[in-house]
Amino acid sequence: MPPLIPLKGPTWPSSSRLSVPQTIFLTQHLPNAEMRSEWRPLFNAAVNGESFAKMSAAIQNKGPSLVIVWEQVMERKIEI
Repeated sequence: MPPLIPLKGPTWPSSSRLSVPQTIFLTQHLPNAEMRSEWRPLFNAAVNGESFAKMSAAIQNKGPSLVIVWEQVMERKIEI
């Protein structure tokens, strides 16, 4: 049976923003066991900058990739 969470990866799960249920959901929808067992971060806008060109270069020739986009919600303060 394929793993429910990635077995390999340099920083998972300690630095992942994905919860365990989110990870299990995504893992179950990947096409083969090889992709399910090893995840590795290729690009992080907070670290690598917000450049589409840099992201494209980072993921090029790395095989199938899963892109996860997080929205940063800014708290709005209303003063009266």
